[in-house]
Amino acid sequence: MIDPFYRLLQRLFQQSGIPLTPKTFWRYSAWFWGGFAVISYVHYTIWELLTQGSMYYTETWHWLVKWILWWATSPVILWAANRYPISTDQGWFVLIRRIGTHLLILSLLSLGMICLEYLAVWRFYELETRKAMPPDQIIIWFFSRYSLVIAIYMLVVVGYQIIVASYRYQALQKQALQIEMTVEQLQAQLDQAQLQALKMQLNPHFLFNTHHTIIGLIVQHENKKAIAMLTALSSLLRSIVDHTDVQFVTLTEEMEFIKSYLRIQQIRFQDRLDVAIDLMPETLDCTVPQYILQPLVENAFVHGLEKIASQAQLVISASRDDDQLIMKVQDNGPGIKGEISRSGVGIQNTQRRLAQLYGEAAELNYCQTLGGGTTFIVSIPLN
Repeated sequence: MIDPFYRLLQRLFQQSGIPLTPKTFWRYSAWFWGGFAVISYVHYTIWELLTQGSMYYTETWHWLVKWILWWATSPVILWAANRYPISTDQGWFVLIRRIGTHLLILSLLSLGMICLEYLAVWRFYELETRKAMPPDQIIIWFFSRYSLVIAIYMLVVVGYQIIVASYRYQALQKQALQIEMTVEQLQAQLDQAQLQALKMQLNPHFLFNTHHTIIGLIVQHENKKAIAMLTALSSLLRSIVDHTDVQFVTLTEEMEFIKSYLRIQQIRFQDRLDVAIDLMPETLDCTVPQYILQPLVENAFVHGLEKIASQAQLVISASRDDDQLIMKVQDNGPGIKGEISRSGVGIQNTQRRLAQLYGEAAELNYCQTLGGGTTFIVSIPLN
C-alpha cells in the first residue's frame, strides 16, 4: 500500500520543503486518521445503542474499512492540495475554478472509497443480518456523507497548505539570515580590503618623496638627518606591518603613526615646518578607525603645505563634544578650490570609510580661513 505512493510523497515533500520522509508521513497520517476514527466510532456506537439498542459486528468492520481507506488515500489529497493550491493570489476566477476542481476530486475519491467499502462489507452484512445490501446503498452512503467528506477533505487541503507556508516562511527566514550573515562577512572583507588599499595608496607617493630626500641628504653628507629619516620610515613601516588586520586603535596609537610620518616631513621641510599637536587628555583612550587621520595629514602636505614657500604650519587637535570625538587637521596652505571631493583620493576614501563604519553618525567637513589654509574636521561617535 505504501510503495505505490513513495515517489509521489517524496516529490511532494521536496517541492514543498517539508522535512518528512514517506515512512514518517505514514506514521503521522495514521495518528491523524486514527484520531478521527476513534471519535467517529464512539459517536456512532452511542448513536446505535440509543436508537437500535445493539450494534452489528459488520458495522464495526465497515467503520474500520472506511478509515483505512481515508488513511490510504491521503497522498492523493496531498497531491491535489499541492497541484491546486487555494489562494486569491491569481484572482477570484482561478480560486473558484480550483475549488470546483477540488469538489470534483473529492466526489470521485469519495465515490471510489464507498464502492470499495461496499465490496468489503456487503457479504459480511448479508451473513450477519440475513438481509440483502443492494447496490443502491452506494448512492445513499455517498449523499448522506457528502458534507462530512467535504469538511474532512478541505481540512486536509487547507492544513497541508498552512504547513507548507509555515515551512517556506521558515526557509525564507533562514535564507535571509544566511544572506545577512554573508553580506556582513563581505562587508567586513570589503572594509579590510579598503583599509589595505588605503595603506597601499598612501605608500607610493610618500615613499617616492622620502627615498629622494634620503638620497639628497646622503649626497649632501647630511648623514645624521638621513639616518633619522630612515629610522622614522622604519618605524612607520613597522607600524603598518604590525597592524595589518586591525580596524580600530586608540587615538594615542593613531598619533604614534602620525608622529612617525611627521618626523619624516619635518626633515624634508627642515626649519620651514611648524607642527602643533593639541589633544585633550580625555580623548587619548578614545577608539578611532586606524589611519583615519593620515589621509588628512597627507592631504595637508600634498595639496597645501608643499605649495607654499613661506613657513608651513600644521595643527592637529582633538576634543570631546558630548558623545562625539572631534578631530581637526589644520594647515596654512592656499586652501581647497572647489568641492571637498576634489581634494584627493585619500579624502574620498576617508569619507567612504566613515560612512561604512558609522553611517550618518560620523561626518567629515572642512572650512577655510580668510587668510588661506584649510581645516578638516572629523566627528565620530564615542564607543
